[in-house]
Amino acid sequence: MLKLLLVASFAGCTSGSSVARLADLPSPHVVGTESSLGIEYDTSVDCFTIAPGVTVTINGASVGDITGGGWTDGSAFDGKDCMGNGLTFNSLFNANEAVTSIVLADGESTWNLDIQGLAPNSWSIQTPASVSEGGDVAVGLEPALPGVGVDSITISPDRDIPFVQTATNNTAHITAGYWSQAQSGGQLSGSIEVELGPLPAQRCSGPQSCSFTTNTPNPANRVTISIP
Repeated sequence: MLKLLLVASFAGCTSGSSVARLADLPSPHVVGTESSLGIEYDTSVDCFTIAPGVTVTINGASVGDITGGGWTDGSAFDGKDCMGNGLTFNSLFNANEAVTSIVLADGESTWNLDIQGLAPNSWSIQTPASVSEGGDVAVGLEPALPGVGVDSITISPDRDIPFVQTATNNTAHITAGYWSQAQSGGQLSGSIEVELGPLPAQRCSGPQSCSFTTNTPNPANRVTISIP
């Protein structure tokens, strides 16, 4: 499952980083999932610290502020790094809106994003009740949205390490030996979920582009895993 990795901690930014509001960011792109949001931009121009007060509202409810960014202090070995920026919020697993409205604002600029299919519960996901190590796993999904498919499939045994595989045509292949290297024969109980994308942006006003995925279903579907 490909989860968007936003910076969890922004400690270490230097005081020498330039501070930027939304309108100052060069070639900005908004990226997100059902529980996280971030802004990417052309860091060849500079590495910015996001100005305080960039608020995020989802479906009319405030979920927090975009924070972070700027140069790290670095070390003698790897020098400075440009930190990401963003926020995480309570996931949209309890929502089932076909279109999710997202507003970023800093008092001077307002970005409006309308993302279709971001709420995981707006999807109906069909997964097999049983899978086998070394076999294929096919996933069905509704509604059918143009260009949207299964990016990856995650199979998580209750008592073993998860298996994550990129999907092709909504199908992934479970690598032979993935679990049986440590144990032979038998069955494992587990769960299966998928990452869907790229989700259509019905509106992306403000940033140069928008890119979103969602992870569904919740709770994840149950599955029995056969080990050769």
